[in-house]
Amino acid sequence: MKQILSLAAAAALLTSACAAAEMQTAPNAQAERPSGAERGNGKMQPREFPTLGMQAFSFKSDFMDRNYDIIVRFPMAYMQDPERKFPTLVMTDGNRFFGGVAASLMAVEAELIEPMIIVAVGTPFEEGPMAYNVRRVYEFSPKNWDLKDEFGQSVASTCKQAGVDLRDCTGGAPKFLKFLSKELLPGLARGMRLDLDNLALGGASAGGYFASWAMFQKESPFKNYIISSPAMAYGDGEIFRLEETYSKKHKSLNAGVYMSSGSLEMTHPYIEGVGQVVSGQAHFGGTLMKRGYEGLTVTSEIHDGLGHIDVIPVTFARGLRELFGKSE
Repeated sequence: MKQILSLAAAAALLTSACAAAEMQTAPNAQAERPSGAERGNGKMQPREFPTLGMQAFSFKSDFMDRNYDIIVRFPMAYMQDPERKFPTLVMTDGNRFFGGVAASLMAVEAELIEPMIIVAVGTPFEEGPMAYNVRRVYEFSPKNWDLKDEFGQSVASTCKQAGVDLRDCTGGAPKFLKFLSKELLPGLARGMRLDLDNLALGGASAGGYFASWAMFQKESPFKNYIISSPAMAYGDGEIFRLEETYSKKHKSLNAGVYMSSGSLEMTHPYIEGVGQVVSGQAHFGGTLMKRGYEGLTVTSEIHDGLGHIDVIPVTFARGLRELFGKSE
């Protein structure tokens, strides 16, 4: 196994003891068209945004009883080789982070063993920011979280503001993983050439926690995990209890893991002080290394001068290189 830790991450580690469905094509947004003068006297004409290599869908989930926005990005080789299946990166918070992750893939694509498909899964924008916050809290969190810890109280406050009963506020991670593995991916694979035997899961913040949690689930179809700034305070230490339970019954964990966060997160009063992002990542990486699981590779990095959001494209670029890059 391999782990790369900067001095900042090592310091954090020392202190961590003290985180078949129905698809419909989404309608195109209608932007206000410029006036004749703004169009340069007829020289500039409106047109549809060029989307070669991308498709967007509204996906009605029976498992979750809600809609998802799905964005799929295909490599050029997809059009050139009509019989070939491609490794696929599934990313959560898809509407919010698709652009950065797609740019990261484009930046390193020539260095990868194979071209990849991106499947971005997100909450529809029209549901609003509160629905986005509440849905991701539910979908990414483990069961049996009593919300009495400091971070849990913050989550409970968010749910109360949205009028969501605390009993329905958290605990949806098992159901969301089932949606991905049993409904969404098989549904997409019926019409797209996804290689369901070569899947990666990526997520940031709460989505990073979900990816960390998913790697210990026997139902997980993913072989690789790209984790950015994981909110390890989710579940009040549940990720560490889950890993410890797993370790008592298993000597192997067949997975490739890349995780990173930004050095600016280390002193953030909420992100680290409550969410345990950097210390949680370092503790988790160190624990995985200590176990010595057969079949597991781990890379954990702290990127200097970056924060919770701008570290995300760096995490994905580095993760794709580490997990899918050509051997030197």
